[in-house]
Amino acid sequence: LERAAGRFRSALDYYRQALEAHEKTEGSGGLSVGRDWLFIGRAHAEEGRFRKADAAFKRSVSIRENALGPEHPDAAESWA
Repeated sequence: LERAAGRFRSALDYYRQALEAHEKTEGSGGLSVGRDWLFIGRAHAEEGRFRKADAAFKRSVSIRENALGPEHPDAAESWA
């Protein structure tokens, strides 16, 4: 909701909280962690912080490809 309302800083705070919780429960390579990095990347991109977005997207791709394989649709979502 925060991201949809254009409150990207607030959205990033929530995404980082989710990331921290998911890393504790799933480890740094968990699928929820990969999705969190995707959401963080989207928020950075919408904010115009493209270098940070690129780094977040690359982490998402790496996690999802390692967990699911490079041909999986969820890995492709991170590439998109």
